Amino acid sequence: MKPQLSDVGLWWRWVLCTISGFLIGNVFGIPASLLGLYFLGPTLQSFGFCRQNILATGCVIFAAILIGAIVFGVAIGYLQWFVVRKLTKRSSWWILASTVGWTVVAIALGELAYMPVSGVIGNLDGSFEEVSFLVHLPALAIATVWVAFSGLLLGGLQWLILRRSLPRSLWWIGVNVGLMLAAAIAMIPILRGETRLLSLLFFFMGFLPIYAVVTGAAIVKIRHSS
Repeated sequence: MKPQLSDVGLWWRWVLCTISGFLIGNVFGIPASLLGLYFLGPTLQSFGFCRQNILATGCVIFAAILIGAIVFGVAIGYLQWFVVRKLTKRSSWWILASTVGWTVVAIALGELAYMPVSGVIGNLDGSFEEVSFLVHLPALAIATVWVAFSGLLLGGLQWLILRRSLPRSLWWIGVNVGLMLAAAIAMIPILRGETRLLSLLFFFMGFLPIYAVVTGAAIVKIRHSS
């Protein structure tokens, strides 16, 4: 095992790498999202792989989020790997685990972001009607559970890598579930279903520093507990 970092060193390196991964992921992820928006999405739509009435985002937006999320996950996973490799010998799997986990997280949050909350909606016949929050509550609740599950997946995949070197790291899963659930609950009143890709990006820009700080503290605590 490589020499341990101090608690402060571990925390600030984790925060720095996570936020840096987010920024680098944006630099490359935004062009990747545009490829999904203008090429992959229409292609999937033309072959009937997804339908507008199944996805809240719609096929084209879904493709944009998917491609951008993969690039985003690779960037965060790669930068975090520089810290994780000092904690476990199995760190080579961290990038793959983070890519898969963050891709599912981004898709789940994207679907929730595009779900209508309340207000006036248009019908297929051209008419409009006022729809209350309570009408959409069941669908929003299901989407929120889906976001929590994405946190379970992200934390669970990463825990499989941490568990041998950090035996008491099981609650790393709970931290990720809690953070994703908090993000979902905050997203509903902030974005209110009137979302554009740029709005979703801004939301992530506010969420990621919080995620980095909290998970940084969590990984320090886990190392102490182990």
